[in-house]
Amino acid sequence: MSNENPDQGDQNKDYSKRIPLEALSRVSEKINEKAGGLENDKCPVCGSAHNTVLETEYSIPVGQTEPLVGIGPHVPSYATACLNCGYLRFFSKLILDRIIASEAAPREEGGDENG
Repeated sequence: MSNENPDQGDQNKDYSKRIPLEALSRVSEKINEKAGGLENDKCPVCGSAHNTVLETEYSIPVGQTEPLVGIGPHVPSYATACLNCGYLRFFSKLILDRIIASEAAPREEGGDENG
């Protein structure tokens, strides 16, 4: 007989996914670019510019009764951590991936330049 409580099974389940190195690099570059450069991508708590994109994609539960349109009950996210104080910031994976993909795709004439 197992000592594990069947109700605790989901608590031990890992819902995170590893981010491939190539994607991790693109995400890091895009966050730095949107911040206005690496030197401007500072921690809002301690002001350190020493941040890193974590190698794991997270699925953050949305605490509401109705799922967000197009997202569902969880928001897939990328996270950065301040190497000085540990402050975590989360970025929407859906939005960052869309921005990266749209900028990598060839531009059509007369297309929206803001992505």
